[in-house]
Amino acid sequence: MLTGESQGYYGDYQASPRGDLARALGSGFVYQGEAAAFWGGKLRGEPSGALAPTAFVNFLQNHDQIGNRPFGDRLESIANPQRDRSCARDHFAGPDDADAVHGRGMGLENSVPVLPALSRADLAEAVRKGRRREYAWAYAKYGR
Repeated sequence: MLTGESQGYYGDYQASPRGDLARALGSGFVYQGEAAAFWGGKLRGEPSGALAPTAFVNFLQNHDQIGNRPFGDRLESIANPQRDRSCARDHFAGPDDADAVHGRGMGLENSVPVLPALSRADLAEAVRKGRRREYAWAYAKYGR
């Protein structure tokens, strides 16, 4: 919702972004057994509406949206600044602080290296190739 991105798996969240947000906040997860187009129609998730709100951790960005982005960019560097600040303010007023783990609460601008030192060169190369495939659109758009 904040970046307008629709490439890759983000496309699965474009039909009803506000509805998806409401569902995630109200019952834990967006996908609760529905098919996801990006994943070839595979059913994702399971019903979670009966679980207590304390069973969930809410966040504005997570490991996937920071560390697994092709360039490790953070939400505040790619989103509309006014909307980003508004969402961050509202989020930090709530009971969850998961975003602080990624440095959000401190305003860090550096990327978070998720796999900084893979011990096997073949694994490291496989991860690089996989990310380049998954995020080909970003490499084409930003030329990095």
